[in-house]
Amino acid sequence: MAVHKIPQEDPSVTHEKARLGLRFGLIAGLAFSLAAWLPDALQLMNAHAVLPWAKMLMGAIPVVAIFSFAGWFTARMEKVWINLLTWVITASATGWYSGHLPYEGMTLALRVFSPEVASRVAYPFHEGMATRVVIIVAVSAVVGLIAGALEGLLLDNAYNAASPFTRIISLLIWAVIFSASAFVLDSMIEQPLRGPVTAINDLINYGLKDEVQPYGKETRRALHLGALSAIQNELHQPYKLVLAEYDDIMVTTRVLIHFDDGVWATCTVMADQSTQPYLQQPSYCETVE
Repeated sequence: MAVHKIPQEDPSVTHEKARLGLRFGLIAGLAFSLAAWLPDALQLMNAHAVLPWAKMLMGAIPVVAIFSFAGWFTARMEKVWINLLTWVITASATGWYSGHLPYEGMTLALRVFSPEVASRVAYPFHEGMATRVVIIVAVSAVVGLIAGALEGLLLDNAYNAASPFTRIISLLIWAVIFSASAFVLDSMIEQPLRGPVTAINDLINYGLKDEVQPYGKETRRALHLGALSAIQNELHQPYKLVLAEYDDIMVTTRVLIHFDDGVWATCTVMADQSTQPYLQQPSYCETVE
């Protein structure tokens, strides 16, 4: 009786799919990293923040590496259950790491590159932050599940594409999948930490404009310019800003200011929880030793 052999896929095809999977992983890692940390870095840089690119560098390098490996591994295995398991684990781990990065990660970066600032700030991982990270991990796991289910289809479409345009469409769909969890990360973690810093930068800019062309009383009150009274003489100095501390629900925060003449100051900021995202309202500023 004749024995029918199961046809084996050409090794060159397997190798090419693995290379394509590596590209898929690379694109996924870049898409997540750019969506999660590039807007944050640009806004912090414009706000004269300390180490504005730190989170992006500490986040993007490991994320791109692990995503690239996951893409290569799953494309090489070509098994649906491996795809699902690998991407759920990869996405969940990335969500957990990204959620902790602004706290433990930034604490480490400040200790290494700006120890004097590090000695003046505290980023504890409160229960409120833990709850947000759990949500981000859950969302990331769902994204990983979707990615694992669709990877084989998108990979085959890209491999068999008759034109570069068709391949690009598959890669774009793949990138959008991972960008979704990055936007959740930014809205739940990064924006509440970034908002007070950008609010104080805006406040200082308004204060400088008020000196040139004074605002009316109602406008000054609406802009909270009275908060600057204790540091009015320092406003023309170059400065750096950094979040100094926060409560466990991110409603009350303090922003540290370091002026070039050596003066340090802090500004207390209150978040209006009736708005989305929270409207950050400076309360008062004072110099510190």
